[in-house]
Amino acid sequence: KNRPLESEALLALAALQEEEATPTLQASLDHTNNIIRFGALVGLLLYGGQSGKQIAEPVLSQLARSDTPEDRILAAQVIGAVADPQYCTTLMRLLADDRPCVQKEALIAAGELHEPRLVPLLIDKLEDGQLRSTAKR
Repeated sequence: KNRPLESEALLALAALQEEEATPTLQASLDHTNNIIRFGALVGLLLYGGQSGKQIAEPVLSQLARSDTPEDRILAAQVIGAVADPQYCTTLMRLLADDRPCVQKEALIAAGELHEPRLVPLLIDKLEDGQLRSTAKR
């Protein structure tokens, strides 16, 4: 994947230091730049162990329920990067979002999850002219 340097740096830190990187990653969750928040969330979820998940999952849930489409897009991107079926229910909600930009990112994430429960929603998206090309990926 083609991610900005800031995000890659946080992911590398998380991969190298694992749970020891948790304080740095946690501090980055409040950053105003979603690229940095992406790296922190994915790092915590993939490499932070149980404590990392306990920190990141409430933030991910809050993003997915946010009134701001950019937050919901970030949630979909994080779910796609983590590719963990446990976030399928959250992704289903994002696939049904009223904003096509959120639905598009959720479709991309769904392709990473390979989760059978998403198939009916993905078939529906194939019928949506705006999202058909994304759903076919």
